[in-house]
Amino acid sequence: MNEMIIWEDLSPADKLAIKALSTRNFSLFLKIWFQIIQGEKLMWNWHHSYFCHTVDEIIAGKRKSTIVNVAPGSTKTEVFSIHLAPYAYLKCRKVRNLQISQGDALSKGNSDRVIKIFSSGEWQELWPSKFGRKQIDEFQVMDDSDRVRLEMVSRSSGGQIVGKRGGDIRPGFFGPLPLGAFSFKHLRAPDTSRNIVWRSLL
Repeated sequence: MNEMIIWEDLSPADKLAIKALSTRNFSLFLKIWFQIIQGEKLMWNWHHSYFCHTVDEIIAGKRKSTIVNVAPGSTKTEVFSIHLAPYAYLKCRKVRNLQISQGDALSKGNSDRVIKIFSSGEWQELWPSKFGRKQIDEFQVMDDSDRVRLEMVSRSSGGQIVGKRGGDIRPGFFGPLPLGAFSFKHLRAPDTSRNIVWRSLL
């Protein structure tokens, strides 16, 4: 992947190769689809490989209850809030993603970028799909039987979160709970208050 991907210049065989590579592992998916949608290459560093390996372990069921807590500017939003959802859509039977950000604008901006991936001509050419509900803060991608294949809800931490869920209670991976630019100052509260906060999220 030394050269830029120019979709219009690709042969049908090239596009089939991209389709196959996109589901091989999250590292390839992220490199390919960041470049296709953004029109530039992601500046790759060692921690991206670690992020992607962690995601593949979670989806494969090899890792449970994982928290990724890293400094600002480490591309965690690109990885976990934007590209994880469409990758999980390809790898899992059903995905339910609850994304919580400190600010409403960030939450909706991330959601809008995920919608643009699913809406893009390149994605639709490889994996034709349609939306069910389609709002900036809550959307669904349907399967061939008109059932919800992916549901993504994005909220600010001060918004309406009650009644919304990430993942599922069934065995296996059914979706993440990304917390972007999130303040954990309430975790210094007494145990009772802290437990109430976590119950409201989970």
